[in-house]
Amino acid sequence: MNTAAEVEACLRHGVPLSPHERSVLAQALNERFDEFVSGEPGAYVEAQRSIGASSPSSARVQYDLRLLGSFDVQANGEPVRLAMNSQRLVAFLALHDGLLLRQHVAGSLWGDTTDRRAMGSLRSALWRLSHVAEPLVEVVGPHIRLATSLHVDVGASELLARRILDRSADLCEADLDGALLSVDLLPDWTEDWVLVMRDHHTQLRLRALEALSLRLSEMGRFGESVEAAMMAVGREPLRESAQRTLVSVHLADGNPAAALRQYGAFREILREELNLEPSKEMQALVRGLGSVTSE
Repeated sequence: MNTAAEVEACLRHGVPLSPHERSVLAQALNERFDEFVSGEPGAYVEAQRSIGASSPSSARVQYDLRLLGSFDVQANGEPVRLAMNSQRLVAFLALHDGLLLRQHVAGSLWGDTTDRRAMGSLRSALWRLSHVAEPLVEVVGPHIRLATSLHVDVGASELLARRILDRSADLCEADLDGALLSVDLLPDWTEDWVLVMRDHHTQLRLRALEALSLRLSEMGRFGESVEAAMMAVGREPLRESAQRTLVSVHLADGNPAAALRQYGAFREILREELNLEPSKEMQALVRGLGSVTSE
């Protein structure tokens, strides 16, 4: 129900609304009322806090939210289509933990317009989300948050990265798979808040890939170790710590020629792009192995 005519039909002709549709409509009416009269939110809104809440008797739906590589929501393995405004809202809440003021969310997502229009865009996004079977977004008074039951791949990726970086943590076999650390966060999105979160996620996962490569090398699993280091190098070729890790793994695997080639390729791109030389620490790794280090 997205048009004024549909709302009018519901109000005047008794067209039935689902519980979550009533919740969103009540929330919107309270916000409009507060623009004219200072008052407390209606009791119905306080009681019905989930956008997209199902009835108690309905079957539980498991939602999975993917933000790595591209935006995707699935319900029990089936794709869920969301309007772009709703996608942006869900992604923003997924990347900012906890309860957030609606005004803050609206201003962050639609800051290029007036406060009134921004709040209207937020209400529209929430309304569109009200048509899914289980809550994707929870409304708590003046705050909103992502439903805590959602499984979000970014959260899983960051937990894995921190486990790998914790040298005291024992890693299971599944933790040694770097797939969750190989993909950028929403690479096609260009909003400022996405760029900030993407950079944070990138730096965390690159450090984790380097640490994972070294751990695998210590275990003698050199093929996987090289692959993890190359993921980091492929993402940021000018990142010396990643290049140094890859050279170290080649040496540990008994491949000095591969180490020299990698060192030479890095030194060349570093000179071309930044007019810099590899650090003394990196030069020390290959000192004495070939003429490339003395040029």
